[in-house]
Parts: sequence; structure tokens; C-alpha cells
Amino acid sequence: MRASRRSRQPTGALAAAPDVTVLINNAGANPPSGSLLNVTDADIRANMETNFFAPVFLARAFAPILAAAPDSILIDVHSVASWYAFGGTYSASKAALWPATNSLRSELAPKGVHVTGVHMGYVDTRMAAHADANAPKMAPADLVTAVYDAVEAGQFEVIADELTAQVKAALSGPVEALYPELSAAIARAATPKRRRPAEVPLACRRRNGSESIRGGPR
Repeated sequence: MRASRRSRQPTGALAAAPDVTVLINNAGANPPSGSLLNVTDADIRANMETNFFAPVFLARAFAPILAAAPDSILIDVHSVASWYAFGGTYSASKAALWPATNSLRSELAPKGVHVTGVHMGYVDTRMAAHADANAPKMAPADLVTAVYDAVEAGQFEVIADELTAQVKAALSGPVEALYPELSAAIARAATPKRRRPAEVPLACRRRNGSESIRGGPR
């Protein structure tokens, strides 16, 4: 896909698909680390380019084409990471895409374009190969079926698995309910750390005519 340096328009995609009626933004990339602190600025920008800017710019570019077609559809694939921060920049990028999809939905609905956002946990693809072997993974075919059924029913959002449903339900509660490890981390940080006493030279004092040692072993 070739983008104009000035307009950031995906001109190659527009030329290849001038009559598209369904646009699916499913591209995604993992950052080098799940931390926001232990990656470079370039890593953060690159991940945001793929996971946030690319789908937004594609939607903007294809909006006139979709609006000109009857019953056209835009599908943005998010993640449970939109609502649960476990992936550093990945979570941040998916969180940013969620309200962007909501904004696109509001703007495109009067133009006859139906916008659906898809949220799910791990899907059994190469992108999730790094996940814990015991972590539940959704079959790709099951996710596709869920998305097709939702679009056919006119739904605006797909909550594809139980994990995602639980996380979304927890958003209305306190932050520490969604992240119980915070309380333990704060407690540990508040506990005074034991430090070895500073070493001081041996000092001799005469008290009542006797010699005492200060700073040496007892």
C-alpha cells in the first residue's frame, strides 16, 4: 500500500479497490515489549502507525467510496487490550482505536455506512504464538462467524469471548478491581526497605575511666 507523504492517503489501495463495499481493518503488530517504559520512541510510533493511524487513515480514504455504495460496512478489529492494559503500546494503540471507531460510526451512519467494532482475547494465529500455552485461544473460524453474524444482525459491537465480556463489564468499577495487583504493588512500595547500617570507624570513648567500643561488632 503506497501512501502520499503529504496527505497520508493509501493511494495504492484506493486505485486497486475503487468499488469496495466492505472494508475490514484487521492489520496489527506487536511491539518489542509489553512495557511502555522499556521500548524506544521509534518502537512506540511504529506500533501506533500500524494499529491506530493505518485503520483511521484507511477509513478516511475509503469513506466516500463506502458512502456511495448501498449497505456498505466498515469493520475495525480491536482487542480486549482496548480495555485492559497488558501490552504496553499495543494496548494503548487498541484503546485509541476504540473511540476512533465510535467517532467513525457516528459520522458514517448518516451516510448509510454500518460500522462494527470487534473485541476479543487471544485468537489462535501466529500473532498469539507468544501467549501462555494455557491461555484460551479462539479459533479464527469462530471469530469470523461471530463477526459475520453480528454484521448481518446490524450490531455495532462484537464481544467475541467470555474474557472480553468480563473485562468490559469491569470498566464501570474501580480501577483496582480490574487491576488487583495494584494494591499489592502499592503496599510493597510503602513498606520501608531494610538497609544495612552505614559503616563507621571504630571510636573509643572513655566513660567512667573505662574504654568502650562504638561501631564495632557486638
